[in-house]
Amino acid sequence: MFVTLVQLEKYQIVLIIIAAVIVFIFLFLFFLTLFCLLRFRYKIKNRSISLNLLINERRDLMKRVIKYAESKGITINKIHKKNISALDRINDFQKLDKVTRDTKLMDYLYTSSTIFSQLSQMEEIANDEVYQEFNLIYQDTENQYRVNVTFYNSDITGYNYWADMYFLKHIMHFLGFKNKDMIV
Repeated sequence: MFVTLVQLEKYQIVLIIIAAVIVFIFLFLFFLTLFCLLRFRYKIKNRSISLNLLINERRDLMKRVIKYAESKGITINKIHKKNISALDRINDFQKLDKVTRDTKLMDYLYTSSTIFSQLSQMEEIANDEVYQEFNLIYQDTENQYRVNVTFYNSDITGYNYWADMYFLKHIMHFLGFKNKDMIV
């Protein structure tokens, strides 16, 4: 009952070859997409760890700055303190929904820059070595954060591109490769 290639008509052989090429191309795209998604997922995980460390470092720095300011007799607004302490509960920013995460990070950025600008306007504080050291650390962590966020968002863009590959989108989403959100 087996049919050999000799018994098939030429058009049937051509159809089998075309079907084989289509299956090969589909499998090639599937594995290429899967490889790219796994690579971006690994890069995003590493960037996420770096960002979490930077967020914790920034939070600890701001708490030290607040203690320093209060030791100099400067009172810090309760809302500012609350915005800084809101980062205490962020162990992994990716676990938060986008709106909450972005709101907390933006509040923190606004608060920390406000505190530093207020302190730098006070001449006795601005000339103090401790404050200048805090300011250098703050500027360094802010720059590192911005660089890491840029790379993170770039990796997210690449990940989302491959997760939305035209023919494979539904298969990849079924396998758990859903789009990720960028951060501010």
